[in-house]
Amino acid sequence: MNTVVGIFDYGCGNLHSVARTCAKFSDNIEIVERFQQKSDFTHIVLPGVGSYSNAISEIRTRGLDQLIHGKLNDGVPLLGICVGMQVLTTEGHENSLSSGLDLIGGSTEMLSLTKSDKSSRIPNMGWNAVIPEMSGNENQLFQGLENGFDAYFAHSFEVKPNDAADISALSKFDGRNLVSAVKREHVYGVQFHPEKSGESGLRVLKNFLSIKTDN
Repeated sequence: MNTVVGIFDYGCGNLHSVARTCAKFSDNIEIVERFQQKSDFTHIVLPGVGSYSNAISEIRTRGLDQLIHGKLNDGVPLLGICVGMQVLTTEGHENSLSSGLDLIGGSTEMLSLTKSDKSSRIPNMGWNAVIPEMSGNENQLFQGLENGFDAYFAHSFEVKPNDAADISALSKFDGRNLVSAVKREHVYGVQFHPEKSGESGLRVLKNFLSIKTDN
């Protein structure tokens, strides 16, 4: 694919695993640690394993938030993975209240347990079915995947969008629906780890890197 993939490094882990997986579909992978005035990214990926507060603090300290907003204004698609999806929200409630990137209106809050499913645990770790909520061209990430494909999750917090239209997939957790993917315009997020999700995860990343820059 004729792509230039900017994988943003903000000290939250899983960076190289994501880079290796994206390299299956692109010959141009750039690890981006700080703001840079000139860039020719066609796609941006925000990987992440860690806390919301640390992630968003590092993103701002490194000037990556400016780069994100600038490239989004240029029509460059963005994919947030796990914590990378969580920081897309307006605010996060991990450790303390933190202001996020506000690309998906809503909040990131700690998972809670009820007595409805005694097998549920926090953190939510392991394989779970992802059920897309959108179809056709609106949901490019999941094209070619079955309704209810398996993906690997590892998280203790969840995204709660204000607008249900931003929810692009759900999964079951503790007997209820959990938001497992979001989308607004060319901003995408997945709570699961596509780089750890076998063939389905590979298809998600391939689909993302097939999305054309809107400029």
